[in-house]
Amino acid sequence: CVLDMDIHRNEPKVERHDKLPNTKGWRGAEITVTVGGNWTTYRGKVLSYFQQLAVITPYASLKLRFHGAPPDAKPASSSVKEAAQRNLEVHYVRRSDAIPDEPTEVKYHPSSVDNLLVSQLLLATKAQSLAK
Repeated sequence: CVLDMDIHRNEPKVERHDKLPNTKGWRGAEITVTVGGNWTTYRGKVLSYFQQLAVITPYASLKLRFHGAPPDAKPASSSVKEAAQRNLEVHYVRRSDAIPDEPTEVKYHPSSVDNLLVSQLLLATKAQSLAK
């Protein structure tokens, strides 16, 4: 699948959906994300994010791979060797087989509501009045 996220509605927009044969009876989802950026600057932040994600999702197995050099690069050049030395693989194994119940939507906490949020909610609603 190729998805685009609508961050205002918190909904995915499916660009392309492909079904692959499941000959091994495998269950779950595998997600691959390609991100461009400065790895040397943000490496610590990405690793910290994955650590936090592993803590809050004990029912998931997470694997992070960073490849400093493209797979088709010639290993003879010194820059490719240096990039290959920066390769990284981190694997957080599943710690639980129990998946929690689906979360329910809750109202906004009064301390987190500001004028910008109120104006966005007013623009997004189709109601004619705020009273129920």
